[in-house]
Amino acid sequence: MAIVVSARRDGTRSGRGFGTVGRGLALSGLVLVAAGCDLNPVPPLVPGIATEADVRARYGVPEIIWEETDGTREYQYRSLGDHTETRRIVFGPGGRLHGEENALAPERLAKVGPGWRIDDVRRWLGQPSESMFFVLSDTRLWRWRIRDRHGAAAWFEAVFDANGTLLERSQVPEAPDADSV
Repeated sequence: MAIVVSARRDGTRSGRGFGTVGRGLALSGLVLVAAGCDLNPVPPLVPGIATEADVRARYGVPEIIWEETDGTREYQYRSLGDHTETRRIVFGPGGRLHGEENALAPERLAKVGPGWRIDDVRRWLGQPSESMFFVLSDTRLWRWRIRDRHGAAAWFEAVFDANGTLLERSQVPEAPDADSV
């Protein structure tokens, strides 16, 4: 294993404003600019063609690299997007992309269960978002921020005993922001 480490809308006006013709020209300009934009400027990474260098150019240095004895390598990138994704990218022995997926996808979370070792959970799901140790119960809680099957923010939680064995897992909705209540 190798670790790798405008305009303000304040209600005031100055001058005469755009008028109907000016607004029409401005809107036409926006439409022309939008029409000229490529909505998908980054080509997809193609398995069998894309290399480790292509992935690093797109995503940067991975948080961790897992290396297998057969030459297979796995890159993990944590906290992509809204911090609910860990990108898992696998390369074959020749350094070509084999596949990529979200390690925190619901179908992967469903496979984690009691008896798993802490190192296996770390490798399967990536680095947890939070880690807490409880002295009285001699247990450790790991939490990952995820999106549930319906797209709502939630937490996937795993509780480990003192020996690093998974005791229980759960998924709980994310609490509303205290400022928004």
